[in-house]
Amino acid sequence: MKRFLHQSLLLLAALFTAQPSQAGIDKIRVATFEDLTLEAESHWCGGEADIETGLYEGGFTNGSFFFSTGAMPEWDYWYFFGYANSTATKYESLADQWNNCVGGGYKSNNYGVAYAAAFNGPCEVNVLANNGEGAVVPGFMITNSAYALSSMMNGDASAKKFTEDDWFKLTITGYKGEDETGTVEFYLAKDGKFVTYWDYVDLSSLGKVTKLSFSLSSTDNGDWGMNTPAYFCFDDFGAECPTGVQSVEKAEAPAANTIYDLNGCSVKQVRRGNAYIINGKTTYVK
Repeated sequence: MKRFLHQSLLLLAALFTAQPSQAGIDKIRVATFEDLTLEAESHWCGGEADIETGLYEGGFTNGSFFFSTGAMPEWDYWYFFGYANSTATKYESLADQWNNCVGGGYKSNNYGVAYAAAFNGPCEVNVLANNGEGAVVPGFMITNSAYALSSMMNGDASAKKFTEDDWFKLTITGYKGEDETGTVEFYLAKDGKFVTYWDYVDLSSLGKVTKLSFSLSSTDNGDWGMNTPAYFCFDDFGAECPTGVQSVEKAEAPAANTIYDLNGCSVKQVRRGNAYIINGKTTYVK
């Protein structure tokens, strides 16, 4: 009897070991980019080019995601996804295309940078989860690149200065296999306001996906397509929405002397002694 019981327990143990937990089978790992090695104030935008074509076509994996990257190193040109750790927020030349308008990642050093100009082709992220069956991607943190923000606020040689009628929008399309699961839209600029803080994009409505495609559009277009620089910066890809502050805008005038505990999305952007619209409510930060 003891031998039979022992064998039964061994069999049960083997079964439980062989079968992954259903609860965790499609759980994704967040791409924080912090385990990607970078020197201070630097970036990555592709590897060595193919000798015959002069092109680099590949990308990088972080968390449960593969971010595609393309480059023509000889021409100092890249597209799709890279990553950086710049702390500067200025844009003065193309050397500053890696800067974002916050300075650094979301409560971290490293962050992702996307150059999603339509003429480069589909800008895509593959979801490496659930043995190719995909997973629900909760969302990610986002902010404007310094390049796009400078262009929209001031205009440049190719693009106009934005008015209250202009907008700059990111559209994310989910795919399971070849089938679309839906789209999510996020405005990086609208109604005369610009995203200058770390905000959150909720992707949960897309359901289980194996791939996400990113495209940018704006009201400023010309003969060659969109004039607005096709950049955005992102972090904590695949993360749940942080608790606390979900959106912050600078208020035009100081409000009543109210204090808010800043433990949420926009902690880097908020400064003491200023008034902000936090979660839709005007608040004075003491």
